[in-house]
Amino acid sequence: MLRTLLHRPGPIALDIGQDGIRMLQLEAVGKAMSAVAAARWEWPTGASTDPAVRRQMMIDAVREMLSAGHFHGRRVASCLPFADLALRQVRLPPMSDEELAKAVQWEANERFGFPVSPELLHHVVAGEVHQGGEGRCEVLLMATTEDVVEARVALLDAMGLRPTCIDAEPACLFRTQERFLRRDGDAGVVTVLAEVGQSGTRVLISRGRQVKLLKWIDIGGARLNQAVADHLHLSLEDARQLRVRLMRQGWEGPEVAATAVGGRDVYEAVHDAVRPVLEELGKEVNLCLRYCAVTFRGGRADSLMLLGGQAYDPCLREQLAEATNLPCTCGRPLQGVDLSRVDLGTDARGPMSEWAVAAGLALRDLFDKNSRREVRHELNRLPA
Repeated sequence: MLRTLLHRPGPIALDIGQDGIRMLQLEAVGKAMSAVAAARWEWPTGASTDPAVRRQMMIDAVREMLSAGHFHGRRVASCLPFADLALRQVRLPPMSDEELAKAVQWEANERFGFPVSPELLHHVVAGEVHQGGEGRCEVLLMATTEDVVEARVALLDAMGLRPTCIDAEPACLFRTQERFLRRDGDAGVVTVLAEVGQSGTRVLISRGRQVKLLKWIDIGGARLNQAVADHLHLSLEDARQLRVRLMRQGWEGPEVAATAVGGRDVYEAVHDAVRPVLEELGKEVNLCLRYCAVTFRGGRADSLMLLGGQAYDPCLREQLAEATNLPCTCGRPLQGVDLSRVDLGTDARGPMSEWAVAAGLALRDLFDKNSRREVRHELNRLPA
């Protein structure tokens, strides 16, 4: 009882992705963080594509995870995926914060094609740029609709959960790395994140704690699975299972991955199958890097950090490293968190890159309390 009173865990982080659901709950004792509960669920093979059926499956899955797990309370932090967010980058003349807020509202209504509520619009000042010999201010706009938020709240209510916040997926991804950028010397560090999921890739580039670029690229695990199926004349499910075996220990390198799929010949066949798709992805990521380098000028990234379930694919890491001329590593979103009390359903020695969104959500309540004491002006970062 005394421990419960002194160390109340944060809200349950609920990540609803295209490959399944992840739930995570953290607590902080001083500067130390530990996971107190975790659960994951994946879509079964051949699951219905009917939205109503899938919604009920998610509700049932979460209720079962809550019942079987050791989660504290029913407060939850959820987030909206990139697909539910409207994103734009605009350039505006220098102006006061009050004038900027009005200009951003006008730009959002003009560019997004739907009435944007001020409560559902956020902007981040990416930095100063030069255009036509004049100084301009590049601003990232991010918005959603009331219908999207209301649908998410209704889903959480049906799951028996009480939302404390509806975050945005980009904020969750950045938070897993932002917490390490606390020293004065970190202000010039360039961070490049690429979260590769089933439906696409989310690219985020920052300098210090200032986000410079957000980009959605329509290339993900589904395209890679289809490429393997077409090239090797397999069913889509067999191709998916082959890549799952390849990625299961793919973070350890190509040789281990080759053994997992039955030998070097099979590995090379898969690599050849996905190469055209990965070359296309590499070009898109490289364009993002070049845009930031030309637009904002400054330091160069030391590496490209991959997040998401597809990050384990050594073919993906190899191709992106070649395209960007940067070493590619699997991100460790739960680095520094004690995981001894939970089972995340994956190799505890591995990076656990697929937990990035859930980790960012779980860190929100714990990390932002300290951040608010250090940073009052939130225009220079991507707050939740």
